Formats: sequence, C-alpha cells, structure tokens
Amino acid sequence: MKKVLILFCLMISVTMVVAEDIKKVAILEVVDKEGKLTYGQKLALRTYMANAVSNTNGYEAYNRSDVDLIMSEHEFQRTGLVSESEIRKLGEMTGVLYILVTEAAPIDNYGILAIGQLLNVETGRIETIEQQMMGTTGAEIQEGCQILAKKLIKESLSTKIQTAQGHQNFVIEKTNKDTYTIAGNTLDKLAFEQFIYRNCPLAWQQYSVGKKCIIGGWSAFGIGCGLTFMGGVIIITSFGASIAFVTIGALGVAASVPLLSIGYSKKNNAYKTYNSMCLENRPQFSLNVIAGQNGLGLALQF
Repeated sequence: MKKVLILFCLMISVTMVVAEDIKKVAILEVVDKEGKLTYGQKLALRTYMANAVSNTNGYEAYNRSDVDLIMSEHEFQRTGLVSESEIRKLGEMTGVLYILVTEAAPIDNYGILAIGQLLNVETGRIETIEQQMMGTTGAEIQEGCQILAKKLIKESLSTKIQTAQGHQNFVIEKTNKDTYTIAGNTLDKLAFEQFIYRNCPLAWQQYSVGKKCIIGGWSAFGIGCGLTFMGGVIIITSFGASIAFVTIGALGVAASVPLLSIGYSKKNNAYKTYNSMCLENRPQFSLNVIAGQNGLGLALQF
C-alpha cells in the first residue's frame, strides 16, 4: 500500500511538470510556389525552424505527418493559402496554439528569402509576418531560421502587449473565458498574462498559483480515474491490490475537486486583483487632522 501511494505521488509530480503551459506551434511544410528550392533546402528550412521554435522558452514545435496530410488535402503546399476554418480545424486536431507557415524562394545569387507567418488557431488569423534573407549553406540556413523565429515570436508578444501599453490606469474587463478588454483593446490569454506580469505582480502571482492548482487538479483527477480503472481490471487476480488502487484512485479524484475550485477561482479573478490593487488612477484618499472653531477634527480627502 505504501509503495503504491509513493508511486501515485510520483506520477502526479511528473504529470505536473510535463503539463506546464507550453505553447505548441505546428511547423508546416515550406511553401515553394515556383519549385526552385531543392528538397534539401526545404527540409533544412523546416527542420531548423522547428528547432528554433523548440529552443524558445515556453514554446514547442509540433511536426507530425497528419499535419501535412490535412494541409495537402487542400493543396496548401502548392498555393500557400489556408482559410480560417482550416486553421481552427488543424488546431482542434493537434492541440496547437499557433501554426507557422514558411514560404521561401531563391533571390538571384544572393541566397534564400524566407517569409514566416504565425497564425493564431483561436482567432484563425495571421498574427505576425516577418522575413529574413539567408545563405544557401546548412549553417547559413540554420542561423537565418533562428533569427526569423525570434522575430516572429517576439513580435507576436510585443504586438499584443503594445495595445495595452500606456493603459495601466484603465480597468480590465473580462469578456469571455480567456478574453479581456482594456481601453477598447482586446487581450487574449497570452497578452493578458504578459500585461499583468509587467504591471501587477500581485495579480500575476494569483494567476500563476491558479494555473498550477488547475494543472495539479486535473492531474490528480486523471491519475485517480486511471488507478480506479486499474483496480477494477485486476480485481480478478488480486483482490487486495485492487482495493488499494481503487482507494488511492478515489482519493486522487477527491483531491482534484478543491484544487480545481481554488485554481479556477484564482485564475479567473486575477483581473479583479489588478483592478483593485494596481490601477494607477484608483481612488486615493488620506485622513488628515484639521483645526476648526469647534476644536480638532478629522477630514477624509479623496
């Protein structure tokens, strides 16, 4: 029983580490409309772009054959065109947050011009477009892809945050599950996280704790259900082990309830903490002692 409990705790710890908030980016085949790039060049572009994204903190490149299959059905590789519905469909099937499209072509004898587009799966729209000239050797393509990836990801963050910069004294309103507005600008989840991180440590701390509780809650729930199912499977061969698995599984499911409740409450109300604690123009007041004809008194000044 003790060994099973230790195993259960280890499984939760590993799951929580793996389940950190990593933003997945689907790396599609390189678009070569004129067919002038060699297979090796296109392979290098895609591989090095994937490596550059994965080496960026908080991002993970997602490169699977089914991604190519979905897009090839719509002749994406030939045209480079994709609709908003197809972007959302790809996101639903793969669980990615962004789609990275790279179009490339040789430019005379100067090298390769690569244009990257970062598509947001949630909105179905192009978030950033950047270009980069690079040489034709493997090392030059690798360096060019690293620069291009940094441009795309840095710009995608700064563009969204820029809409909120200078509006630290405006109230944040929550309009949807992970959508917020400030001074008429819409912030998605990532932009909101970056905004409170820069402008309100209290709200950011509350939001971060909430996210960790949610990850832990769902991890406990999933592992608990799994252990309960395992207990039911092995009941025929080992009654004692079955009872142990079922018991620990039930504890895991039970533990998930308060974790999820606390987590979602903290995460969903972080914007309220910003509004109440971090607004630059929140009402200021002071309590002063004043002298009058009737003696000393207190004055509350706003």
